[in-house]
Amino acid sequence: MQFEETSTASSSNSTPAVRQTIKKPSWDDVETSIDRQFPPQVRNHIRFRYCNKCRQVKPPRTHHCSICDACVRKMDHHCPWVGNCVGLYNHKFFWLFLLYAFIGCLHCSLSLFLGSDFRKMVSSIPYLLACVMSFAFGISILALLCVHTYLIANNSTTIESGSLSDCNPFLLHTQSDTGCFQKSLKNAETTFGVGEPWWRWLMPVEPLERGYQGVDVQLRRKKRIALRRPQRDAEDEV
Repeated sequence: MQFEETSTASSSNSTPAVRQTIKKPSWDDVETSIDRQFPPQVRNHIRFRYCNKCRQVKPPRTHHCSICDACVRKMDHHCPWVGNCVGLYNHKFFWLFLLYAFIGCLHCSLSLFLGSDFRKMVSSIPYLLACVMSFAFGISILALLCVHTYLIANNSTTIESGSLSDCNPFLLHTQSDTGCFQKSLKNAETTFGVGEPWWRWLMPVEPLERGYQGVDVQLRRKKRIALRRPQRDAEDEV
């Protein structure tokens, strides 16, 4: 919708009135000018959209899960092992779940290797089976733990890692801003909490203050994306 301001000016010699029309920028013009600042693959992640399944507005970084039949803020993936979606409010607990599971597999493997004779262990099928399973699960869990550590350190998710692999606008601190380790800690605060001691990050407790609330998005350009007109799109279902 465009708005017009009309003013009438007349001269002293009774010349015809001159109509001045000043067009204010429309909402579409403002949105287009903002979208020009970002590549096409970034735009769908930084704007509010409308979910046709839930019939409600989706904040940025929110995706609809077809299995849970709900929109999940900062959705990473749907995990069949926990029977739920991994997103904004449980990504920390999922990471701790992987860490604790890897420690358990490592403890089991070391106990089997160091706590019994190797010859007896090879001749015993239960011991051998337990050793192989703990080692295999440990390697798989360690690989998944490394992947999610990388995603958290870069303030990204599994869904976003594909479309935003070349340009991640949610990477709040780059290596050029601070050191590599400091950069990772600052980005991890969006998941584990802001200003909390390291030991609290390793405990299954809610963060006192989340670095990201799921409503507005802080981008690398140091700007806040405010609420804009919702857009209807159905291709976002996961």
